[in-house]
Amino acid sequence: MYVDVVNDNFEAQNVSDSKMKKKVDKKYKEFVVTTLTGGGWKSTAGTGAITYSKVTEVLSRLIVGTFLEIADEIPSVAAFASAVEDPDSEIINQAGQALYEEMDKALLAYYADAASGNWLGTVYATGTVTVAVTTGAVVGVGTTFAAGMVGKPFKAVGHSKWYRVKTFTDTTHIVIENDSDDTTSAYDGGAIAGGTAYEIQANTCLAITKSNIKYYLDVLSGMLDTNSIPNDGKRWLALPALAAGPVLKAAPEFNVDIEKVHGDVVEKGLLLKSSGFNLYFLPDAWFTGDNTNGFMCVGGHKAFITGAFGYIENISTIDAEKNPNSHSDLVKGLFGHGEKVADERRKAGVAFYAKFNLT
Repeated sequence: MYVDVVNDNFEAQNVSDSKMKKKVDKKYKEFVVTTLTGGGWKSTAGTGAITYSKVTEVLSRLIVGTFLEIADEIPSVAAFASAVEDPDSEIINQAGQALYEEMDKALLAYYADAASGNWLGTVYATGTVTVAVTTGAVVGVGTTFAAGMVGKPFKAVGHSKWYRVKTFTDTTHIVIENDSDDTTSAYDGGAIAGGTAYEIQANTCLAITKSNIKYYLDVLSGMLDTNSIPNDGKRWLALPALAAGPVLKAAPEFNVDIEKVHGDVVEKGLLLKSSGFNLYFLPDAWFTGDNTNGFMCVGGHKAFITGAFGYIENISTIDAEKNPNSHSDLVKGLFGHGEKVADERRKAGVAFYAKFNLT
């Protein structure tokens, strides 16, 4: 899934060689993620005036900080030479598959980087709130705030945009902040008077069945539409294979609105299309959560997550006679990868908090 859904809109600064601008060749290498925002002609209603908003370049940093080592010994080439023509290549192929799995697992944690407002689950809106200017301190009346709300989207009547829960103190006290990771934590939503209604997105999971799964996929797609994210074949959603796969295939729309892209069911990565999403099915154990309390699923557009990967140390084979630690051939190498969601790209991601049941 990784190579299909991440983008490579990054480059190293102060590097003149175009071939080296995207090359991952050392540990903790930093790249710059560039996002162009704004731009275009706009008319002001009722005035006839036309203005132009200039394009602004927004920079964010991506650091390659995850490293995976290949170090496999071949104790006796003769032991399986009859079954494997090139044991070195077989080990490298197996190691490559393991690397892909680790990279896919890493992507699943990025549900937390989906923009506030783009989280789909059961909304919490019990009681009313007061929000303090500047600090974002929220005091609730009739609320039962919980620690699990930290990180989730928050919006009160009077807010012009979504915020997120920064900290939890008790059932009537939380603090909210701007939905931003590239800048210092702050709250710019102003004061909200007491007695105001509010909502916290995806407080608990939705119960997804064959009867409603297509509807909720459409809702997720609509969240991206609202943010003017292109529906150009590059939208994707990762779902737990064992929990969600049977439910989707049992949906009444399966043979009409859900396109089966691959004819054969594979262990993981069965790809379907529905509601504008390329659907990827990965092992349930890789996801945060379970099918009792709900899985945290992630998706979005290819613009959402920027990813860089490569070999920090190229794969090489040390012959047995040169291996100081044993009398075996040694295949070794060091692989690195890193991912980043720039603040301007958070709106291209969605979080889906759900449990799945056929009945």
